[in-house]
Amino acid sequence: MGVRTIKNLAKQEKQILSDSSIQANSNNVIVLDLPAEQIIVDDELTNKALLRIENELIYADLDETIVLYTDYKDRDLFKICLHKEIKREILNLRNNESTEWKLASVLLLCGLLFATASYFLDVMIVTEVCLIFSWVMVWAFAEKMFFVIPKIRRQRYRFVHLFSAEIKSK
Repeated sequence: MGVRTIKNLAKQEKQILSDSSIQANSNNVIVLDLPAEQIIVDDELTNKALLRIENELIYADLDETIVLYTDYKDRDLFKICLHKEIKREILNLRNNESTEWKLASVLLLCGLLFATASYFLDVMIVTEVCLIFSWVMVWAFAEKMFFVIPKIRRQRYRFVHLFSAEIKSK
């Protein structure tokens, strides 16, 4: 990267940070800056609004109360629609976590089965193949346990925390 490119990026960063429409709030303030007709359609929260909330929710601190600002006039309807979507997301994440647990258990059992089979086999090539399969299965189990399942659990906790968010009008 040249010096001019770095200077241009620095200028763009200053423009972005000085833009008055972007609010530098704490992590627990979510501003839903969509027009009212793009927030709720047919008593359902739109995908665009839900994605905007989810993207902001990633940075929220789970120890503090979340405040959600919106232009939508009927706060009660917005809260009902938001709670319905949150319940749906929590159920989906719970099902995903359950599926990942089952898959991790199957991977561990298969890994142990291949390791045991390699111990009792006398053919060298088959023994090595069984050992390789067992290690692959055990590492896949470890990946599910240490990376995939905790990520799903964190997402679920964020939605549970969003459920108790305070909703205010701008």
